[in-house]
Amino acid sequence: MTASAYDSDAFPAGWPAPAGEAAAAEWLRLADQALRAADKPASAMVEVQLLRVAKVADTSIYKLIPRGTLVAAPTLPNQTPRRIGKLNLSGGALIDSFLAGGEAWTGVRDERIWPALLQWAETSRPTPNGVRNASDAVAIGVALRHGVPLSAYNLSHGALQPPKQVGG
Repeated sequence: MTASAYDSDAFPAGWPAPAGEAAAAEWLRLADQALRAADKPASAMVEVQLLRVAKVADTSIYKLIPRGTLVAAPTLPNQTPRRIGKLNLSGGALIDSFLAGGEAWTGVRDERIWPALLQWAETSRPTPNGVRNASDAVAIGVALRHGVPLSAYNLSHGALQPPKQVGG
């Protein structure tokens, strides 16, 4: 199963939703809900690589690119999986489970979350706004699971160290 349960051509209020935007909006709502429900406090500094999905200009190709590194002192408990479960979800369905605090939250490592986001983008073909919001929601969820609360605003306004450059 790769589609998101939230993929729809309309927002919950009934307004038309461009491709991918209903799912992305719901994922942002779920990430915000998880952020408000999270327990407090935690421990030492964490370093978390965050990615995002981007559409290659003038193509129909999507790819994962480095967004930057989050280096911060957690203010919430670390909830990253200690054991890996065998969850038979992928794409949007995996992101649904992850951001809703389901089995993917407790049993799927970050390394599997990012490709699921890419798979969702490849099958849903979201608008640029949908891609950005979906990438923000997953980044917020990944950071939160590491004990660091972030907002979409923080992601684009200095909370991350720039991606490391390859080569010289």
